[in-house]
Amino acid sequence: MRLNQTILICFGIALVLMNAGTAAAATFNVTSIPGPQNYTTIQDAVSAAAFTGDTILVYPGTYNENVDVNRQLNITSTGGAAVTNVIADDSYNAVFYVTANQVTISGFTVSGATDGGAPGIELRSSSNTLVNNTLSGNWDGIYLSYSYYNNLTNNTASNNHYGIVLWYSSNNTLTSNMASNNTQYGIDLDYSSYNTLTDNTVLNTSFSGINLGWDSNHNTLTNNTLSNNLAGFSLYQSSNNTLTNNTALNNRGSAISLWISCNNNTLTSNMLSNNSFGIHLSDSCNYNTLSNNTASNSANAGIQLTDSSDYNTLSNNTASNNAEDGIGLTSSSNNNTLTSNTVSNNTDRGIWLSSSNNNTLTNNTASNNNDTGIFLWSSSNNTLTSNTVEYNGNVGFYLDGIYLRNSDNNTLTGNTVSNNGDEGIEMDYSSYNTLANNTFSYSSSDGIDMEDSSNNNILINNTVEYNSNGGIALTDSDSNTLTNNTVSNNLGDDGIHLDYSDHNTLTSNTVSNNVEDGIDLEYSINNSVVGNIMSDNAGSGIDLDDSDDNTLTSNIVLSNANFGIEVGDSSNNLIYNNNFNNTNNALFTGINSGNIWNIAKTAGTNIAGGYYLGGNYWSDYGGVDNDGDGIGDSQFDLDGVNIDYLPLTGVTNPIVVETPQNNSIYATSTIPLNVSSFEVMDAWWYSINGTANVTFIPNLILPALPDGDHTIIVYANDTIGDEYVSPLINFRVDTIPPANITNLTIAGTTSSSITLSWDASPDTDHAELWRDNVYITDVFGVSHEDTGLASATSYDYSLRPVDAAGNMGNWSNITASTKERSTGGGGGGGYIPMPEEPEVPEENVTSSSDGISNATIVSPEEITPEEEAVEETDGGEDDSGATSVIGVVLLFFALMIVFFILWKRRKDKEEE
Repeated sequence: MRLNQTILICFGIALVLMNAGTAAAATFNVTSIPGPQNYTTIQDAVSAAAFTGDTILVYPGTYNENVDVNRQLNITSTGGAAVTNVIADDSYNAVFYVTANQVTISGFTVSGATDGGAPGIELRSSSNTLVNNTLSGNWDGIYLSYSYYNNLTNNTASNNHYGIVLWYSSNNTLTSNMASNNTQYGIDLDYSSYNTLTDNTVLNTSFSGINLGWDSNHNTLTNNTLSNNLAGFSLYQSSNNTLTNNTALNNRGSAISLWISCNNNTLTSNMLSNNSFGIHLSDSCNYNTLSNNTASNSANAGIQLTDSSDYNTLSNNTASNNAEDGIGLTSSSNNNTLTSNTVSNNTDRGIWLSSSNNNTLTNNTASNNNDTGIFLWSSSNNTLTSNTVEYNGNVGFYLDGIYLRNSDNNTLTGNTVSNNGDEGIEMDYSSYNTLANNTFSYSSSDGIDMEDSSNNNILINNTVEYNSNGGIALTDSDSNTLTNNTVSNNLGDDGIHLDYSDHNTLTSNTVSNNVEDGIDLEYSINNSVVGNIMSDNAGSGIDLDDSDDNTLTSNIVLSNANFGIEVGDSSNNLIYNNNFNNTNNALFTGINSGNIWNIAKTAGTNIAGGYYLGGNYWSDYGGVDNDGDGIGDSQFDLDGVNIDYLPLTGVTNPIVVETPQNNSIYATSTIPLNVSSFEVMDAWWYSINGTANVTFIPNLILPALPDGDHTIIVYANDTIGDEYVSPLINFRVDTIPPANITNLTIAGTTSSSITLSWDASPDTDHAELWRDNVYITDVFGVSHEDTGLASATSYDYSLRPVDAAGNMGNWSNITASTKERSTGGGGGGGYIPMPEEPEVPEENVTSSSDGISNATIVSPEEITPEEEAVEETDGGEDDSGATSVIGVVLLFFALMIVFFILWKRRKDKEEE
């Protein structure tokens, strides 16, 4: 009976549900004309709709009401927003107030909700659709509160306080909406995340066009257009948002602004023009990515990072024609990376760092900016690499390519700096910076200018050429190091000029073809000028003016137009081992006292290729060298006060072949050819074993040579066409290891020593002896007594032959023991492998035995400590693991038998 009742009840419920389904989706008409099945208000139709999914068709007209939508409905105008107006009857409430899900409102003009923050349409539910509506004259055009998964498409929100507002609302989609002439924000998201805004247009708002504030995260904004607003996109305390392919034009503030803890946002391929700033990050906005954006014609900077905005990445952006800087990092914006950006035609600087440290600038191009290309002010520990800085400094205040002021510990490497309006790089009050492998050329003033206590900087391997003034200039700057720089063809001043600059070191620089002096020191003391080449300068090679206590040595001063060295009112300088080969080698003006032109005669190769250091080589020295020591037999009076007491006469041949060396043996078939000359050479060539000459540029590796004897001759032409020939160099290539040592024998033992002997190996220079994996000595003979050993102790020895070229043969090993002090006993021990050398091929290792008790000869690779342990324990297998397994199995079966017996007894008892 109960079952039958239950079946009947379920059947009845099913019928009700079926009838409900067939009765859904009714259509209600709303018109201004009363009639059958027509309603004159939208609210009456909404109240009459009984089922989910009903459609309310609203005909053209004006409806003064506030509509509460509390069920799933499709509310659509038949004539569109232009002819269907809904005006709030109560201005303090929403015109449409939606609390049901999946509601569609389409084609209305909604207005009149003007007071108390009332919106035209308010959604407090989810999965709704608003399409083709016009919202005007409301406090908010559209307002979403705790509302999710809604679609807002082709709506126009204009002349409201706020256009569209999302409050704690996520996963909504806003597409192709227009927000214009609103007095606050066009589109405002607060505490709202994971929303998508695409193809929206926001115009003429009094605040930001689109605002993301208060933890509005993970939103995506694409292809939106914002123009003529107070600001374009504004993000406040919002992170992980993506802005792509948006356009922001003619906004009075920033096109895109991130401020106060906006982190991990991505800004890509946005077009930003005619705004106050293109992109502006401030107040600890970190780890953001800006790429492929264009920021142009801004009233301030194109891209600006300020107030501790750190760890941001800027790549492939274009910042051009901005009224201030292209890209600016200010107020402790640190650890940012700028890569492959283009900054050009900006009114101020291309890239500007102010009080910002540890930033990296790589492969950026800064060109045609009115002021400096890259400017560092009070910024330290930055790295500038492979940037191109050109045609900057047209009409600005600072006209340099790169300018460092009060900036220390920066590294500039591989930058190309050319055609700038003042210096290539200027450094003021800047110390401990490194400039390496940069090119500074065609500047309107000096290539490199260091002033005002720019100290302890390092300039290495830079090329400084064709600048309108000088090459490198130091003023009031001390303790700097200039090494391996090429300074040439500078058109207005000296190659390197020091003015009131002390304790600097100039080493191995090439200074040539400059319009004034090669190196000029004025009012500068305690500088070192060592190993430089000064040639073909229109002034003098070296000029000392009012400069004392400097050291000039190992310099080549060649073919300079005025003088090799010019000394004016300069005293107590040490000048020796220089090569002066000029038409006029020296000029003295003023009072020059205490200068020293030579050191004591000291063995060593001098600048002229001779065998002793002393004075300088002077091409116009008329003395003789009868004893052939390379030093003139008479002093050289430069003037009445300055005298070189040990002038160098040099050698006839300026060519020095450093490698290969004469009568040397090489253990490799590839040998370097290293040459040098105290004269500048235009061409080099060599001949091996009498074969045809081969032209080369020093230095190089010779082609692989077979084992055996070889010869080489080197030729060179100097700048005036004189040819020089080196002596014939004889050398040998030997890559074959010597034969192995044989008959390694224990020749004798005591309680503290062991004597080994062996037969001589052909082609062996010496034998290398090791004990217990520790090198002992090289033995030049066929025996060795190893002393200072412990008594009654076993030692392992390893011996291998080494030839004159350094080739090594295979190891021979032997084990021997010292005697006991009281009994004199001794014996051999186990095998311990000797050191294994990587250059010994495995196939050359041998093993043998000489039959002597306690002495077995083995190679180090033949036996290992693991094999030794196996030998010592050989004779029995360890089967403890197998025994344990068998015991466990037997115990298992025993327990099974016991359980079976107990179970059987209980069964029998139950049956009784």
